Amino acid sequence: MDLLRSLPIGLYLEQPVTWLHQIDVRVKLFWLLAFILTPIASSPAWRLSIVIILILLTLSTRLPLRVWRKQMGLVLAFSLLLFGITLFAPDGIKVPSQPRLPAHELTFVQSSPPSTTNSSLAPDAAVLPQPTSYKYFLFNRGIVQVTRRSLDLAVRVGTLMFTLIYSTNLYLLTTAPEEITAGIESLMRPLRRFNIPVTEIVLTLTLSLRFIPLVLEEVQNLVRSVRTRGINWKN
Repeated sequence: MDLLRSLPIGLYLEQPVTWLHQIDVRVKLFWLLAFILTPIASSPAWRLSIVIILILLTLSTRLPLRVWRKQMGLVLAFSLLLFGITLFAPDGIKVPSQPRLPAHELTFVQSSPPSTTNSSLAPDAAVLPQPTSYKYFLFNRGIVQVTRRSLDLAVRVGTLMFTLIYSTNLYLLTTAPEEITAGIESLMRPLRRFNIPVTEIVLTLTLSLRFIPLVLEEVQNLVRSVRTRGINWKN
């Protein structure tokens, strides 16, 4: 199996040309930064909204199903796996335990005033109604426990991983490497006043984006040649 074909994430799709292909690369770069940075200090509702926005954005581009089904499927499965592990894992809150009796019980003098109330009212006074329906443990069956904090952490980790990987993948899927470097060069152009080699940095980025697939292909050819000759990797 071809190594480049088995790794569909991050590949540029030339055809068909969608409306997302025609947007300026700098605008898409700002969109990408917004998708990546806004979930850091936001609420779980906003994180879930970003995931839904990315899915709707993919459907609105009318990309071929064979292209985004593998990419979204892999990222979504990995995010759901992280969500499940974090949901049922301990939430990390250590509740401090305090002894019921004082530390120096022998030296503690307890003076109880005489009771003037009726003893029949004591059982009724001990039962107090709860002011709200708040529960910290959402699910508690044996060793399986789901708390509010573990649910919040699970939503945070799962949505952040999906947003980080899939938003970047959607950007690379609809933007050519040459357009990416041209857009970065346009944004970094004011840095030339500070004698920063913008052209050299952009040229290095262009070469790296162009030659990484070639390097992977050469590594694949080397692996095939070694397997053909029956050479042992350990030796």
